[in-house]
Amino acid sequence: MRQNLGTALTVTATDKWLSYIQAGQAFVLGARMAAGAGVINHVQLFNPVGSGKTVLARRVIVSCSVVDGLDLNIHNAALATDAGAGINMLSGGAAGVAHIRTQQNAAELGTVVSPVSNPALTPFVHGGDWLFQLAPGQGALVCHFTVNENLNGTWFWAEF
Repeated sequence: MRQNLGTALTVTATDKWLSYIQAGQAFVLGARMAAGAGVINHVQLFNPVGSGKTVLARRVIVSCSVVDGLDLNIHNAALATDAGAGINMLSGGAAGVAHIRTQQNAAELGTVVSPVSNPALTPFVHGGDWLFQLAPGQGALVCHFTVNENLNGTWFWAEF
């Protein structure tokens, strides 16, 4: 590419995401949680303490079984159940350092950043280009705010 003096180049979020995938730095993983009596389900992207990596959350796709509100929250304590390390979007690449974690709790966890209302069984995508940058020991989660329903959440992120 030729660039003239005074010309600025712009890299789109899609271009950057493709470069993360091709470099083996893009990851995805989700969790499906069944309804529980009197509890709210949470699905978290967590960058473990001591990981040595920065996690850049691109988006999360979330759905639940009934018409409800879905919250996107910051929560910097690891949830109780480890659903696994991120799957590398470069087929055959190493697993991510960040993990998807889940927990059922009687009350909503974390600090609400973005609440939305969502029709039943309709996936909602949080994140236009990017959501959060998470240092080691930090996390973000999605949850519904009515008890007794299922929750599906799939996170997409990069690590560098």
